[in-house]
Amino acid sequence: MAPKIRSKTVLFVLASTFTVFTIVSFLLPEGTMIETEVVDLKAETISLEEGFGYQIWHGKNLLIRQENIPGLSGDITFTNRQEAILIAKKVVHRLKNSRNPEITAQDLKNLNITIPEH
Repeated sequence: MAPKIRSKTVLFVLASTFTVFTIVSFLLPEGTMIETEVVDLKAETISLEEGFGYQIWHGKNLLIRQENIPGLSGDITFTNRQEAILIAKKVVHRLKNSRNPEITAQDLKNLNITIPEH
């Protein structure tokens, strides 16, 4: 199941970043290097009744509240905080690099995420 993303906020952040980059690139002399990064993205774990999940914030705006393990069908929560934050950091990394933040079953396998039996 994909993270619950507030798509308008994510699109606004990405569009704003792109717009600023484009404007600045026209104002700088040719050959000038600049680094861009979506700043102020933070991940945190959340305690749930049957396990853990995570949230990703952009400043004070909640972008993603993930109450189950993404990439799996059903409502299966993370068994511990460490695995929840590991996946949250992967999502943040992808967002900062303008990549699709979707987590796949292969990502879970590569990161040795525990999949509880239900």
